[in-house]
This record gives sequence, C-alpha cells and structure tokens, in this order.
Amino acid sequence: MPTEILGLPLHPLAVHIPVVLVPLFALLAIVFSCVPRVRKHCAWLLCILAVMTPLAAATAALSGDPLALQLLGELAEGTEIADETKSAISTHATYGGLLMWTTILLGILCLVLLFLVRRERVALTATKDDNDNNDENPTGKPRRIGQIVVTVFIVPLSALAMFLVYNAGHSGAEMVWGA
Repeated sequence: MPTEILGLPLHPLAVHIPVVLVPLFALLAIVFSCVPRVRKHCAWLLCILAVMTPLAAATAALSGDPLALQLLGELAEGTEIADETKSAISTHATYGGLLMWTTILLGILCLVLLFLVRRERVALTATKDDNDNNDENPTGKPRRIGQIVVTVFIVPLSALAMFLVYNAGHSGAEMVWGA
C-alpha cells in the first residue's frame, strides 16, 4: 500500500472518508434492519456502503501504521513529551484498528442481511404467483429468524462503529491540533 500521495502522507487524507461513511453506514444499517418498509428503497445504498466503508476504514487504519512508526522513530526516548505522544499514538491506533475490524464485520453482516431479505422477497413473489394460479391464500408468514438474528448483531455493532469513529477521530485531532 502506498504511504504517500504527491509527497503527503496518505493517512491524513484517507481518514476523512471513514469519518463521513461510517456514521452514514451505521445509521443506514440500523434503519434497514429495523424498519422493513424502507428496505426496497435503500438496499442498493446499503450494499454500496457495506463494501466501501470497510475498504475506507482499512485504508485509513493501514496507512496510519507506517506514519505511526515514522513518528515514533523521530521521538526522543525518555522525555515526557515523547511518552505522552507514544501513548496518544497508541490510543489512536487502537481505536482505528478496532474500527477497521468492526466495519468489516458490520459490512459482512449487512451483506448477509441483504441476501436474506432478497431471498425472502423472491420466495414471497414465487408463493404469490403459485397462490394466484391456484386461487389459494398463503397460509403462513415467511420465516424471518435469520433476519432477526443478524439484526441483533447489526444494531450494537453499528453503535460501536459510531463510538469508535468518534474516538479515533477525536484522539487523532487532539494529537494534531493539541486540544
């Protein structure tokens, strides 16, 4: 992975994409999983975000590792400022790494949910067509256990992703701007 773009470190440029995409992805994942009537309107957007957001988070996290190593190598050992900076870099890297893995898992779960919803929609259409031909009413509701189980994991993971993106961004901003 390249570490620079036009002589600038990639990490400060790359972090802005997950800062926007992660909250959008997390909120859409919650709405999609909890409000079935909006699913047909936003499935394509959730699919795009389920792929793009983990890629953006991984790019930001993985581009930060070489920058952190460079900064840590430049610090003088044993000084109080160096110890504080090392601690801040470590905290920021931890949040970024956790965010990367959280968004990857959330992306996979959202793709599974999209598959389950699509499968149910196809099954309902086939059942409706069969019943129209036989002039019978459907006797049972489709099974949604898989969707419920996936939703049980999507909602807290989405909240965790928003927590982590906030803390990763805040800890990075504190290092840069010294708030």
